[in-house]
Amino acid sequence: MQGITTLAQLTEAYYVDKGDTVFIHTVAGGAGLLHAQLAKARGATVIGTTSTPEKAALAKAHGADHVILYKQENTVERVLELTNGQGVNVIYDGIGRATWVQPQQLRSF
Repeated sequence: MQGITTLAQLTEAYYVDKGDTVFIHTVAGGAGLLHAQLAKARGATVIGTTSTPEKAALAKAHGADHVILYKQENTVERVLELTNGQGVNVIYDGIGRATWVQPQQLRSF
């Protein structure tokens, strides 16, 4: 089910292509790792969030270019820094409401 969901999201919800920047909340989870692998295989830059350095290492081993430790870093500021203020093309969120930033932050993300 995670594979089908990942494939649908990266091809139908938003077609991830070479040069895109993809943001994945919970990048070290089952679906997050699949999203990172497929996005990277399509030529995207992958930015993800996770909670521990161990999970960050796992995500990087599966294609994440940058991993933000959301308990230690400001996610919005870090993404803007990594993208030179451009933000990302698409966000995949494996958690839901608990990870949403404030509406005023979304405008700059």
